[in-house]
Parts: sequence; structure tokens; C-alpha cells
Amino acid sequence: MECNHFVLPVFYHVDPSDVRKQKNTFAIDVKACSRWTEQNVNLWKKALKEVADLAGMVLSGSESEFIAKIVDTIDYKLDLKLVSTPPHLIGMDSRTIFINSWLKNKQSGDNILAICGMGGSGKTTLAQFIYNSNKKYFENTSYLEEIGKHYKLPHGLLGLQKQLLTDILGGKNERISNVSEGTSKVEAALQKKRAFIVLDDIDEHDECLLSISSSKKLVMHQLLQEMGRKIVLEESKDPSKHSRVSQNYESYRLLGKGKGSETIEGLALDVRKLEQGMRSNPLALKTDMSFGNLKKFEPPMVLHSLKILNLKESHKLVSIHNLSRLPNLETLILWNCGRLTHVCETIECLESLSLLDFTGCTNLWKVSSNKKPKSSCTGGGIPRQSFSLPDSLKFLFLNDCNLENNNDIPLFFSGQPFFYLNLGNNLLEVLPNNINLKMLRVLELTSCPKLKSLLCLPSTLEELYTYRCFSLEKITFESARFKLRKFVYRDCNKVSEIQGLFKLVSIEKLHEVDLGHMKWIKAYQDREVDLVGDEITRNRKWHIQVLYEYGIMNTYLPGIIDQSITASEYRSLSPNVSFRVPSCPKKQRIQGLQVTALYRPSGQDEDIWVLFTKISNTTKGLTWMYNPVVYCQPGVGEDAVWISYWPIGNILDTGDEVNVSIIVGNGLNVTECGASLVFIDDGEVEKESCEHHMKEEEVIGGDLSEFELTTKGYYLCRRDFFKSTTLDWVKVLLGDPIPYTELLGWRKSRPTQYSIASFMELETFRGSFFSNMKEIVLKIDSYSRTKEKKMLKALSAVHGVNSVMIDIKRWTVTVSGDVDAVDVAICAKKIKDMHIISNGSSTHSRGYTYPFNDVKTEGIEMISRKIHLLVLGCVWICRR
Repeated sequence: MECNHFVLPVFYHVDPSDVRKQKNTFAIDVKACSRWTEQNVNLWKKALKEVADLAGMVLSGSESEFIAKIVDTIDYKLDLKLVSTPPHLIGMDSRTIFINSWLKNKQSGDNILAICGMGGSGKTTLAQFIYNSNKKYFENTSYLEEIGKHYKLPHGLLGLQKQLLTDILGGKNERISNVSEGTSKVEAALQKKRAFIVLDDIDEHDECLLSISSSKKLVMHQLLQEMGRKIVLEESKDPSKHSRVSQNYESYRLLGKGKGSETIEGLALDVRKLEQGMRSNPLALKTDMSFGNLKKFEPPMVLHSLKILNLKESHKLVSIHNLSRLPNLETLILWNCGRLTHVCETIECLESLSLLDFTGCTNLWKVSSNKKPKSSCTGGGIPRQSFSLPDSLKFLFLNDCNLENNNDIPLFFSGQPFFYLNLGNNLLEVLPNNINLKMLRVLELTSCPKLKSLLCLPSTLEELYTYRCFSLEKITFESARFKLRKFVYRDCNKVSEIQGLFKLVSIEKLHEVDLGHMKWIKAYQDREVDLVGDEITRNRKWHIQVLYEYGIMNTYLPGIIDQSITASEYRSLSPNVSFRVPSCPKKQRIQGLQVTALYRPSGQDEDIWVLFTKISNTTKGLTWMYNPVVYCQPGVGEDAVWISYWPIGNILDTGDEVNVSIIVGNGLNVTECGASLVFIDDGEVEKESCEHHMKEEEVIGGDLSEFELTTKGYYLCRRDFFKSTTLDWVKVLLGDPIPYTELLGWRKSRPTQYSIASFMELETFRGSFFSNMKEIVLKIDSYSRTKEKKMLKALSAVHGVNSVMIDIKRWTVTVSGDVDAVDVAICAKKIKDMHIISNGSSTHSRGYTYPFNDVKTEGIEMISRKIHLLVLGCVWICRR
């Protein structure tokens, strides 16, 4: 239900729970009629539940009083209380994009924002426009104008409090006798209500405490900082009961000797200052968390508020104890804790733990002595331990752990539905069989050189990274329909089969019965062929192969002069041939259609990868446009023969008009095109009939609905050719009636570009802890495979680089990470023919930024009784 509508459910002699759960008179079931289908019933159930969940009115007591309450409620709700704005405002929408987005983001922890500027610059008008535009999205709103003027009047502040309280309580008048009481009641009301409050014309005394730095950043005066600290100190004399602990000595004392605390929300500790100015136990001082020198980590008290524990790069860390003292921990990072040998078994009890990073924890899995493992987490060093993980875990990193087989993962899984699993840079040959993959979305297996196969991967998988898995040969899925949208398998030099995508088989490994009417090509099994077009063809030498894709069988024969190979029943010296299906020979039926094409390089380099076969049964209105995943690249002045067999005999009838076209880009020329019908005896069983495919398979005869571009027009291609092109070959392929915009960002294309780390790892995990993440884009003036390897090697070695992505179509290289642009520029200069075109700003800003009067300001957190302030000036916009 949209927020610009007011819905008030009235339950008149009706139990809301009956509506919510569809019980009694509200029970609805699927019936054998067009109205109560399963889809319609589900829609009704959803709508009834949504209505019942709204704040409504239930009849109790006198009906006349109940009706009066309904009228009063509607009267209040429909009173929009919009503030007056000047007429004919122009350009306001573009100026409020950021603030509108911030107001709608319920997940943001920042609740107050301010707008600054010189007098008369339009702050009030902007605030009024924002208020009117967003009022409908909040349960309660209040606009307090001319606060500076009212504040100076007798009892002015008390009047403002009364108005604010009345607004956020929905019109209910609350009696207030003094300002202190008003403050308490406003705070109590805001704990229960989600309110939108605009405070206009804050007194100018605030402006003396804020200033703009030379880098155009808004900075806070030290007096304002001290005021915030003083507010916190007044909460209690006991630092363990403060919401924030900012003094080093207090932080150290609490961490080292303190008792449990449920109030601490933030704690600051500068270990370097402590080491310089205090004499104490050196071991106890090593609480620097990431990049620290501590050998043992053990929370000294119960910390209910701690959600993230980052022990990254703690190279001396050996053991972790008493994790049960962090009951609400959500993220535990142990990245590159290479000496870690023990993790407390109470990790299983962390019911909120969602992300666990064991990256580089190589010693945690090793057996280095004959000591018997202990079950208690308080024991000494354990050379190899087993422990269980909590059911809440969604992201698990086990990469760079030197794991060689299933026995090297002594973790007990009780059915955790992982969303992300990283096993990259290990020596596994198969996936561990004790990990539940049923809900897996992202699987990272980069640099697993011994991995041979991935069998029965879950259909939920959306991203798969197998870069540099040199031994990988076969990938299958548990279902013929899967959601894989990003698949990186570069340098997987042995991959020959990816179920649902393609299968490449050497003719040498096929029997004549497998080839059917094409068994004659066995004579050419020792001939070499240069296959290109996909990552699997890189750095590989091939003999003649058979490609199976969409149920179509293909082969390529380069440099063959024998004219009998290209002999076809219907033949043309152009890229097109047409024919009418004849009557079948006696006691035979049509099995399929064989298409033969002869092509050679044109001498132009562009679009050389474009190669399509288009088959149209104009009588039945059916069209297939097919682009093979790999194709033969003939040498200069050399012809290549492309033979494809289409098992479409059951949809070819006598008299059907059939058109066949071979469509190529500017880099190729077609010199001959032919087509021949393939017949089979009536009693003979087809080996590869389209009737035998499972209905959910994306093959001819299966389910090609995702490839249907127009009615009965199927675009069998997994590449995105049409980002900006409208070349002639596109018009030939698609025809004028088909809008090219339908293919922009083609839904079946699969990004496969180079990446060291997966998108999810970089965006949802690494960026959360490295706020200095940048993306630097470089332009390349020339390209070759040799130069590509040189670029990847050099740029990956730059300090702080997490990923390098090359986009050949755009001639760009994108470097991501906590990296210095100067270092990247120096590296690019050494490589030559490269220059920076985008000096990557931070990709993970924690604060909000909003431009006003050419002043770029950034978020500044103030300490103020559980409210985070984002200060941008003198008009404060608050949400709760």
C-alpha cells in the first residue's frame, strides 16, 4: 500500500487474527474456477495479512462512541498540515535527492541532519519543500519554524515543546508544567514513535562552534566535542555504565579489569599512547585488535553491545577464549592470523554470528603433535581442534588455509544455509561433503589448482568463481534450471563441460554411434583447430571438437579443401539459402536439419567474434538465432567449415518454407551456405532427439522461454553484443520490427571478466571494514594477451590492491582496493600506454555528503543521548 494513501482498517464484529490468519469466515482456498486460482488465493491472503497488520480500530463498547473515534481519527489523519512554500519553485527536486533518500533509508543509524548557508540562501525554502515532500512517509511529523524568535519569548521553549509533543503524539494534548518535564516526555515519545521533525531557524550561537576547513569540510569546535563528552560523563560516575568511553586510561582499565556492561556502545583506545605513557603488563596492552601483537584474546567482561570483532593481521595471535562473553557478536574477522591454533568452542553459542573469516588461518587446521584435543576452551595450545559453528552463520571464509581434502576441515556443520562460501586458494580436489550448500548464493573457489569437478551445485547459486582452477573439467547442477548470473572460469584450461551451458568433446573420444549421420568427421580427429570466443579457449591447443549447446551439435573444420564436405541438398554461394520441405521418403521421417557454412577472415579486426546462424520456419512463424560459445578462427586466406546439426525434425512438415542465414560481423566473410534435411527410419530411435530432453532444460525441445525475444523468436546467445551498437549485421539478424533496446543488458548474458575477489566479497564484506576502498580507472591505448598478463601481474602487486578488472570493449582497467593513486600511476607509467582517467574516490563512505552553496561537507558524529547528529548547517532535519 503506497504511503500517499491513508488506510484505516475497521474491524466491526471481526477478530483481526481471523483476517490475519484467514480463519473462520475469512478462510479461502483454491477452487476449480478461473477466479480462485492458486495465484489469486495467494494474492488475497497476502492482502488480508497486510491489512490486518495495519494499525486499525476494533469495535469495543458503545457503537456511537466507536463511530465518533473513527471520525476523529480520519479528521486528524487527513489534516495534512503542509507548510507554505513560495509558488513556482524550480530545480528543487535535484537539490533534495540525497536528503529524500536519507529520510527513506530506515537502516541508516544517523537520525539528524542539518543544512547550512548564508542568510537568504534558501535554507528555509529547501526545508519546507523537503517537509512537504516527505511528510506522507512518516507516522507523525512536526515543523517548528522561527525557533530563534520563539526561544527568546517568555515560556517560548515550553510552547515549542508542547507543539512538538502534540504533533508526535498524533494530536493528543499533553500537559507540561516545565521545560525539564517537557524534555523527558519528548524523549519518551520519540522512543515509541517514528517521527519526522524539522527545526527551522536554530539560534546563531551554534554557528560560532562550527567552521569550514580549507578542504571544504565541516569541522566541530573542541568546545562542542567537550560538551558531548560531558553529557556522557554525567550519565554515571562509573565508566562501565557510560554509553561511550573516550579516555584511554578508562578504556584500558575496563578492558583489562572491568566488569560486565550492557550500556557501552563505543570505546576508544590508542594503544600507542598507553605504551608511551603507562607502565603495565605488556601482554595485557596488546589489545590493538587489527594489526595487533596480542597472543591471546579473551573478553574481560560480557559486552552485549559488541557486534563486530576485527582481529585482522594479528600475526602473533595463538588462541581465542570465552567468546560466550560476546553474545550479540555478528562479525568475527580473523584474516591472516597465521599462528592461530585455538578458537573457543563456545563460538557455537553465538546465535547472532553471521560472518566468520578464517582467511589465511593456516595453522588452525594442522596436526603438528600427538596431543589429544581437549573439548574445553580454557585449555592450552591445541594443535588441531574440531568445533561447531552456529546456525546463524551466512558468510564463511576458509580461503588461503592450505586445505587439501575434506579431513582438513574439522568443522561441524548442523545445517547452516550459507549464502557465501569462500574456499579459494586451497588444494581441495572436490567440495567438502559436510557443508550445506542448499541456499548458497556465492561460491568462491579461485586458485584451487587441484579441483577436478564440481558436481550437483545448488540451483540457488548466482555467482561462481573458479579462476585459475587448472584441473577443473566438469561442472554440473542439481537442477537443469539455475540462477547463475556471474561465472568466472578464466585459466580453467581443462574445462570441457558446464551443464546447462555447453559441452566440448574431442572427436577422438566419441564413438561413431555418438556422431550419428556425422560419423564421417572421425577421419579428421587428428587435425588441429584454433578455437576462440570464450575464456575456456585461452592458452589451449585443440584437435577437432564437437560442441553441444542448446541441443545443437556443432563442429569446425579449418583449411579443408574437399568440396564433398560442404556438399548440401540446398546450397548457395551467399550467406542465405531457402527451401520448401519436401515429402519424406517412404518409411522415413525427418530427424533434423544440418546447416553448413564456409567463412574466412575479411581483413578487418572489429566484431570478429560475431557469428550467428538464423533459421526461420516462416510457415509456422518460428525463428531461432544461434551464437555458439566458441568458434573456429581460420588463418589468413583460409576457409573454415562450420557444421551444425539441429534436432528440429518434429517441427518441420511437408510444405514448410524454411530460410537459413549465416550472419557475421565485419571481421568475417561468408562464401557459402548450405542446408540438408536428415532423415531417419520410422522404427529407428533417435539418440539426440529434442523430445528426449527434460522440459526444464534450456534446449530446443525443452524450455527456451527465457530466450524468447519476440513471439516464437528465440535468441540463443549468452553474450551482450548490444550495449551501443546498431551495425548492419544487427539489422539483418533481428529485423527492423525488433527494438534493439530489448537486448541492452541481455538477461541471459553472463559477465565473466577477470576479478581477484568476488563482487560480494568486495562490496558486502571488505568494504565494511576498509573505508578507504577506492576504484581507479585507467585507459589503455593498446592491447595484447602478453600485455594483459603483464598488466595483471604488475597492478596486482601494488600495495593495497584487492582486484584488477580488464574491460577490453571499453579499453579500461579498474583497480580496486585500499590503494594510493600515486602508486597506481607509477605502475601504469612503467607498463606504458596507460593513464588514469578516474582517480577513484572512496567507494564505501560511512558519512553522508550533501552539496550546498559549493561547500562539500561530510558527516560528523556528535555524542548526544543516543542520537547521532549529521551536521550540515542551521536548519536541522530530524527523523526518529
